[in-house]
Amino acid sequence: MTANNRSGRISKKLITVLVLTVMTGAIQGVGVLRRASTSPAALAPVKDVLAKAKGNPLAVIHVVEYSDFQCPACTRAAKSLKNFYEANPSKMYVEFKHYPIPGLHPYAVTSAVFAECAVRQGKFWDYHDVLFEKNREWSRSLKVRERLMDIAEDTGLEMGAFEACVEDKAVEAKVLVEKSNGARRGVHATPTYFINGQMVVGARSLEEKLGELLSGGGQ
Repeated sequence: MTANNRSGRISKKLITVLVLTVMTGAIQGVGVLRRASTSPAALAPVKDVLAKAKGNPLAVIHVVEYSDFQCPACTRAAKSLKNFYEANPSKMYVEFKHYPIPGLHPYAVTSAVFAECAVRQGKFWDYHDVLFEKNREWSRSLKVRERLMDIAEDTGLEMGAFEACVEDKAVEAKVLVEKSNGARRGVHATPTYFINGQMVVGARSLEEKLGELLSGGGQ
């Protein structure tokens, strides 16, 4: 065999090895992407969770709030929680969960749906604050949905997308699932909070517990 023939066969072998290596890497890469895309972390609704949470995730005080936008006691508690948070943003992490009670508050589910649609445009906390601040105004109106739409417009939401969202039955289903999850945790009234895992019910209990923790008495 001549030197040229040996050189040609070696070159072909090298090319074959390189092609197989590239193909193997590509297959492995696809496998990794598939595993990543179907992992629990990848499927979790991260945007929605973060849109209804604020503060420092590493804070020493973690508050999970179950609330109803038409509930008078929730209005007082929301104001207190907001005051505590604004005075101590680095020490607190607050998550909001829907717990509408339509048997007591006929527009509880409707207002929760509207607030959930504000999540999609990154305006949840803005809408949340106005719903509580104007609770008596919109909840006693003869045209509740119109008032809720007015709040959305005043909050700066894109109304075409917002109007389509509030008609989406999947949004209401999500609100009710959130309520069911709360019930499984033992929630049966609003407002209910889990502060560092401990259940606290009512505005006064919330104020007392946060005051204790922020003064250092409960840490």
